[in-house]
Order: sequence, then structure tokens, then C-alpha cells
Amino acid sequence: MGFLSIIPPLIAVVLAIVTRRVLISLFISIWIGGVIYAGGNPFSAVAYTFTWMKDVMIDDWNARFLVMVALLGIGAAFMFKTGGFQGLIRVLENKLTTKRRVLFLPYILGILVFFNDYVNSVIVGNASKDITGRKKVSREKLAYVLDATSAPMATIGSVSDWVGFQVSLIAGAMASAAIVGIEP
Repeated sequence: MGFLSIIPPLIAVVLAIVTRRVLISLFISIWIGGVIYAGGNPFSAVAYTFTWMKDVMIDDWNARFLVMVALLGIGAAFMFKTGGFQGLIRVLENKLTTKRRVLFLPYILGILVFFNDYVNSVIVGNASKDITGRKKVSREKLAYVLDATSAPMATIGSVSDWVGFQVSLIAGAMASAAIVGIEP
């Protein structure tokens, strides 16, 4: 499709920023991609959109990944609703007296929550946003600390979705290179 292929992602980003509705923005951008693919026919684009979404959902790898991320998200929501990390913050609040100490909290929590980078950002961000706000730490600085710990920890953590993905890439590369084992 050439240059037209850049239009759907641009629309997704612009709509997400303007509307603050990420899922709707993604759906509309997929539909716009369908309109482009269907040669401008919006009704055929609907059929393409749902076919592509179905194909993604029924793929074995994607289905496992989606279920795992959903379960991790449910766990994060459970921890947030039950106040698990809020209790920890209440215990530590008298020690968190400076901006530097307050920023150390999401750093440490970011290292401890290593099983998924997105869940890490949600749990640690929700747990530490109030206390960092009270200590006048900017949201941008908190976002930087979250970003600096979430993805790296998910990549090197022993139990994470990224480790599974990396192992599958390595296995695929070894299979395509016809490497079956290393003999001493």
C-alpha cells in the first residue's frame, strides 16, 4: 500500500491523544486500514476489520498472550482495589520525607513487580502517584522512573511474558538455522 500504510497508525495516535480513548482509537484506525485495503468501500472495511480481529484472537500464540495479560490485569486491579500497596505506603510514609526518598519507592516497587511491564506500570504508578504528588514530584519524573524500571525488569525477570516471547524467538531462530543441540 506504500505511503497509505502510515495513515492508520497516525490516526490511532492522534485520536488517542485527542479523545483519550485508546481502544476506540485503535478500532477506528483498524477500520481506516480496512477502508484503504478495500479501495475506499467502508462496508467492506467493516468486514475486513472484524476478520483481522478474529484472526488475531484465534491464533494460538496471541490467544495465550491475551489471556495471560488479561489475568495479569485482573491481578493488578485486585491489588489496587484491595489496597495492597497503599498499606505498604502507609507503613513507609513517615520515612518518605524527601523527593529523593519518594522516588526511590516506585524504583524499588518497579523492581519487585517484574512479571509484566504494563502491569508493573499500572500497579506501581497507582501505588505511588498520590505520595509523589504530595511531595511535589512531577508526573513526568514518576513516569520516567516507571518506564526505566518496568520494561527492563520484565525483560530480565525470571517469570514474565517477555521471557517467554524471547525464548520463542530464540527457539525459532535456532530451528531456522538448523541448530538442534550443542555437543561438547
